[in-house]
Amino acid sequence: MKKLIAHRGNNNHGYQENTKEALLLALQEDYIAGVELDIRKTKDNQLVIIHNATISWTSNGVGIVKYMTLEELKHYNFGNSQYPSHISTLDEFLNRVDTHKIILIEIKVTDCSDILYETLKKYSNLNIYICSFYERILEEFKAKYPQYPVGIIMGNFINHNVNTSHYDFIVTQNLKQHHNNIFIWGKHSKEVLQALDDSKWIITDQAYQFK
Repeated sequence: MKKLIAHRGNNNHGYQENTKEALLLALQEDYIAGVELDIRKTKDNQLVIIHNATISWTSNGVGIVKYMTLEELKHYNFGNSQYPSHISTLDEFLNRVDTHKIILIEIKVTDCSDILYETLKKYSNLNIYICSFYERILEEFKAKYPQYPVGIIMGNFINHNVNTSHYDFIVTQNLKQHHNNIFIWGKHSKEVLQALDDSKWIITDQAYQFK
């Protein structure tokens, strides 16, 4: 059986990516093994679930996350007309999770190790993995809080020569990459995903194809 991780909670359910509703609905599906989400820090040091540095792509507002307070961000619709949603803090989401499925958190900034831990320590019952493109934040977090699995994200043109031996897992597009614990991302063809070794985790927007 494929080990499927819903990318930003996407899974053909109508809710927008990285909304609390999308993530929670994906976790309810038996064939989904976990969810992936992205976090950034607000002006008032709150960790919110969003991919881009700006909010115009996924909301009806305009602005840069790090220059906005949580209260300001909450004014906007991060869903759509049919399924409206407010931006969610990481804490608000984790507080609703009641499963041991994987919660794969991608850190999109380099200065949030301690703030992240202050949130995560309240949820020791959850199965949380930490990843990022940024080696610095991963090394800092792993040194301070070794109880959490930490992994580097590798792209075609970034981190492709990184020594991965000291990471607990890797997130990669390279199907030939070697590691004991691999998450595959960026592959969208069902045929390619179907052919993957079942030992690998698959981060996909289209987990529903494998029902």
